[in-house]
Order: sequence, then structure tokens, then C-alpha cells
Amino acid sequence: MASSSGWWLSDDAEEQEAAAWRCMQCPVITSCAGYIEHHGELAGVWAGITQGDRTKRTRKTGEPS
Repeated sequence: MASSSGWWLSDDAEEQEAAAWRCMQCPVITSCAGYIEHHGELAGVWAGITQGDRTKRTRKTGEPS
């Protein structure tokens, strides 16, 4: 497992889940969610949402989340 600083951009599902869990404790999660909504970043974990989860949401809704 990579160091925790690498979890947010890791390709490993377990590391992404660890990063997403850490996000839930972050005081700026709301700002982060706003950023990802407006900028559509494709890589990494943002606001507790993994890249895989964003891909699934986009497929279901047709809108990036």
C-alpha cells in the first residue's frame, strides 16, 4: 500500500477507498465537492468519491458528478 498521500491518486481500489474514508473527516469536503462538480476532474478521489464511483454515476445519469 502506498503512503497515505498517494491514496488520492492511486489506481488501487483499496487505497482509493482509504482515501474516500479519510475525506469524510475533512473540514473542506463541501468545497471539494463543489470543485469537482464544476471542474469535472477525472482522476483521483475527490470529496469522498472514488474515480470508479464517479464513472458509475456518469453512466447512470449521463452527467459527471
